[in-house]
Parts: sequence; C-alpha cells; structure tokens
Amino acid sequence: MFSRPRMFRRLWSSTVGYQLQDLARRHIYRRIIQSNDERSRFFLPTRITSWRPWKGIAWSGLGFTWAKCEGLVMEDINQDDTVPLKPLEMNEAAALTHTSLLRQASGVMADASLQLLQRTLRAILDFSSEYRKQLNELISLLEYCTSTLRNPIQHDEFWDLLVAARSEMESLKHQLKDLSILMSYAYAGLESAAMAAFINGIECTAASAQQAIDSAKVELENNAAKNLALEMQYNSAYAQYIEASQKMVEEMESAQEENSVENQEKGNENEER
Repeated sequence: MFSRPRMFRRLWSSTVGYQLQDLARRHIYRRIIQSNDERSRFFLPTRITSWRPWKGIAWSGLGFTWAKCEGLVMEDINQDDTVPLKPLEMNEAAALTHTSLLRQASGVMADASLQLLQRTLRAILDFSSEYRKQLNELISLLEYCTSTLRNPIQHDEFWDLLVAARSEMESLKHQLKDLSILMSYAYAGLESAAMAAFINGIECTAASAQQAIDSAKVELENNAAKNLALEMQYNSAYAQYIEASQKMVEEMESAQEENSVENQEKGNENEER
C-alpha cells in the first residue's frame, strides 16, 4: 500500500471531507456508548483510512449529510438532535373568507339533505316490504275464507286472523303515506341544497345531489309498482270472496223460499182434507 505524503496529510486534514469524516467517527463513538446492544460494543478503528470520504455522504434535497448504514436502513447522524416537526399551518385568513364559508355551509346543507333522503328512502323500502308481506297473507286468508264459506266454524277462525292482518296492513299503509309526504320534502330540500351548492361553485356536489334524487325516484317507482300489483291481487281476491258469499246467501234464501212454499202447500193440503 502506498503511504500518504506528509504534505498531502496536512492538506487532507484541513479539507471539509476530513472534518465531516471526523464528525461521523465521533458520532459513531457516542452511539456506541449510549447503545445497550452488545453487538455495538466491538472495537472500532480509531482512524478511518478510506481514500473515498464521499462514500459515506447521504444526499438529501440540495445538501448532504453523513450517515451510517445499519442493515438496510440509512440512519442520519443528527437523528438525536432532530427538531420536532411543526403541524401544517393553515391560512386562517383564506379559510374565513365569505366564499369559503358559503361553500362550507352549502356542502354541510347538501350532506344533511342527502342523508335525510337516503334514510327516508330506506324506511319506505323496509315498510313496503312488510306491507307486501301482509298483503300476501291477506290474499291467502281470503282464499281460505272463500273455500270455507259452507263451514262456519273454520270460516270464523280464518276470518279472525284476516281481521288482525288487515289492521296491521292498514297501519303500515298509513305509515307509508306519512313517509311519502316526508320524501316529497326531502326532494325539495335536496334540490334547494343542490342549487345553493351550484351557485357557490360546488358543481360536483350539485351533480351528485341531482343524481341521488333521480336514483331515489326510480327506486320508489319500482317499489310502488310492486305494491300496486299486490293490492290489485288483494282486491281481486276480496271481490271473489264477496261474490262467493253473495252467491251462497242467494242459494240459502232460495232454499228457504222453496221450503216455505212447500210448507205452505202442505198446509193447504191439510186444510182441504
């Protein structure tokens, strides 16, 4: 190995690279003393004889710092003396302008109106599902009542169940009417919020609000069509029950008339005798 000339050693000791190298060596010694890891207590050379002092430089941004590599992690030598990071400072003057406050209020109004619309829609769909279940039960009970008209005992049992189911169905129908009224106000509120958001420059919020309104209307139309179909089936089953009961009443009345006529004829015959 070639030895460095004395003149070169003086020049090297006065350079920035040597000073940075000496700073890194001192930091390594300080970290060894502070560390509790037994692996870091091995003997390290008192002098770094690398001909390439720039090898330990870790570039960061526009400057560079000395760093030591532990495994796969580069650790800055100034890690212990780091200054705590300050939180991001918002421009309070810009956040309190009339434009920003109006946009914030419009966004809050649109979110609240959208939440009311979605929850009202969910309530309508749930109550409609229960309403259709009650209609199906009523249709089945009407069919049983129609088939048991000539058996008064069974007919009365099914009729009592039908009256209870009809009462619950009417309650659900009344609640659906109230929710429909609330939905109309939810439409109006969200449309107003969308217009306010559009005027204040929040076109995305206005577009999403209008899309939510259109989607809710489509779902409600499909739901109303399902309810109407079952209501028509229920009305048809009830009409068949009424026709069957009227027919049975007419048959009973005609039978009674025939019996009364026969009884009168028998009475007249007896009198003639």
